[in-house]
Amino acid sequence: MNKQFIEILSAAFALMVISCSGGKEPQPAPAPKPGGGEDFSAFAGLSGGDTPRYRNVGYYETSTPTGIDSCTVDWTVARFPVNMSICTSGNTQWVAYYNPNHQMTIAQRALPDGAWRYCVLDEQVKWDSHNAITMIRDSKGVLHISGNMHASPLVFFETDESGDISTLRRVKSLTGADEVHVTYPKFIRLKDGRILFHYRTGSSGSGEEIYNVLGEDGRWSRYLDKPLTAGRDAAGTTMNAYMLDPQTDPAGNYHLVWVWRNKYDCSTNHDLSHAWSPDLKTWYSQSGKEVALPISVDNKDLIVDNAPVKGGMLNGGQKLGFDAQGRPMISYYKYSEDGNSNFYLARWENGAWKKVQITNTGWRWDFGGGGTIQTQMNVGVPVQEPTGEITVVCSRYYPELGAKASREMWLDGTTLEFIKEASVRSAAARWPSWVGRLQTETDAKINVHRAEDLGDGGYILRWEAMDSNRDSMRTVGPLCDSTRLMVVKTFDK
Repeated sequence: MNKQFIEILSAAFALMVISCSGGKEPQPAPAPKPGGGEDFSAFAGLSGGDTPRYRNVGYYETSTPTGIDSCTVDWTVARFPVNMSICTSGNTQWVAYYNPNHQMTIAQRALPDGAWRYCVLDEQVKWDSHNAITMIRDSKGVLHISGNMHASPLVFFETDESGDISTLRRVKSLTGADEVHVTYPKFIRLKDGRILFHYRTGSSGSGEEIYNVLGEDGRWSRYLDKPLTAGRDAAGTTMNAYMLDPQTDPAGNYHLVWVWRNKYDCSTNHDLSHAWSPDLKTWYSQSGKEVALPISVDNKDLIVDNAPVKGGMLNGGQKLGFDAQGRPMISYYKYSEDGNSNFYLARWENGAWKKVQITNTGWRWDFGGGGTIQTQMNVGVPVQEPTGEITVVCSRYYPELGAKASREMWLDGTTLEFIKEASVRSAAARWPSWVGRLQTETDAKINVHRAEDLGDGGYILRWEAMDSNRDSMRTVGPLCDSTRLMVVKTFDK
């Protein structure tokens, strides 16, 4: 560690460096091991503060009080978007993110205004927007963290029962199986309090969904004896299911919605599907038939819309809601009979899925290829209004505007017939108005990103970042390398 770095580090943080293993005596952090041999410090120029460009792996303490309603956690990567997370439990709060040097970092503070403490982990993301970070705290107090994976070996860390990040340690394996090609880690807390950890094993176009459960002894085991979804059909065609997170209906049952994808090429999505379960273990079709695992595309009873490959469906372009009777409603988009991109709504009625086209855009979005793409269509959760109508917010690119815009579609709650198209109504404010406005002074095109609290709620995580670039380093300017990562208290708690 050179003298200049020590001076910068001391001035910026006034940090005490101690071992990340939780040792009692202060000692130098271990030497950093950047992933892939790349040095990202050249891309970590900052403005608005003297945050050091480079940080050793290790645990750092600060003594500066934080804000009660909002505060800056750190600076974060901004040349590409990637999901990060916040978790509040009792009077403790954690933030899992990538610092300006692309290093996976965990910050912790005591509420309401304790100083941030940091643990920089021996993990470094490149430019991949798939490498989201998630976390959860279990009933014994252990904090579990997973992230920085895209068809790569499992990355998993946990604290001891104190939840203190100074005790973070790497967990090399959970069950010892299907942990070499991991993507999309997610935690779920069941109704009985148990915690599930699920992810895709394999790759885009050839993968399976794995579900593990945390036992009372702190060990992980398989929750499902078989993968939830199959990585190929009966004919041997490889594919994987791109699923929304499980959501609960008014009765407390879990519902899954997904599309199948045959290849890395995102235009090969097809066959919108649905299944439900009372416990995420035993699965049924909406008609009530029990589903054998692993689920494959060959089970036609689960298909909501049999849109073909290159039929205009994109993974993530679906949303699930429930009407006043508790029936599932799915909003989505695909190519209509005229070849244009249009929005649809499907609802379970009289033993079958009723599907209606709810827009007539006269416009087509052609997409394909691999990597994280910039979406030109987004759809909102279908909602049944107190007056009975069903509304769906539909966002798309308008060539005449040269930009995306959103409109709200109103449908008859009984017949699903189109009523009107209207401006999107303002939702009740959950946070200060400045949260939605860009705060960074830059010539680069950036967007506001938010993450909901994964714990007790009451906070959001906010940052700004440029659009995705197919998971490759963006070199053509103007560029924005870093923005402020902020915690903001919401009005709803």
